[in-house]
Amino acid sequence: MIAELTLAFKPELIVMDGTKSLISGGPTSGDVVETNLLISGFNRVAIDVVGLSIVKYYDRWPKVTGKNVWRQRQIVRAIELGIGG
Repeated sequence: MIAELTLAFKPELIVMDGTKSLISGGPTSGDVVETNLLISGFNRVAIDVVGLSIVKYYDRWPKVTGKNVWRQRQIVRAIELGIGG
């Protein structure tokens, strides 16, 4: 349902503050590390994939690290809906 909600708006620019990143647990608690990143772009799916890749790098969140980022349920659904292009 998350991907469907994003159909209501089309941002012109996406900025992800990755100065600190939640690398396990979530959404309200878990391990946080200082990644010191600022990610921006025009493609919502690509930005999410970059975020997932950061989490995957730290290898502490099995739901993310155990699967290719392009195979994550929300990413697959967003692509099916044509979000991100």
